[in-house]
Amino acid sequence: MVDDIADSFDYKNKYAIIQYLMEIGEDAIFTELILTHNFDFFRTINSRLLVPYSQCYMASKSEAGLQLARASGIQNVFVRDWKKAFFDAHEEDRVDSVHAEPH
Repeated sequence: MVDDIADSFDYKNKYAIIQYLMEIGEDAIFTELILTHNFDFFRTINSRLLVPYSQCYMASKSEAGLQLARASGIQNVFVRDWKKAFFDAHEEDRVDSVHAEPH
């Protein structure tokens, strides 16, 4: 388990940290669980293919309690998430979110 490793070390070396995590992950005896609150580090881990998009989760806390859900919006939220959801929705469920007013 790696807990906020980017914040525990010099953040300028985040790519070296990611490379180190990749090397550890190549060894079959290790299974990595990487925890972070640093969204930039989270996106970089995903973009470097250290953790596949389908295995990224985000925790959120509300009055109802703690929720762990599959992450969305990690990379290009418009193409990967919103566009797909927009075209998968029934026409009456779509929301026109673009409204232009003259200035």
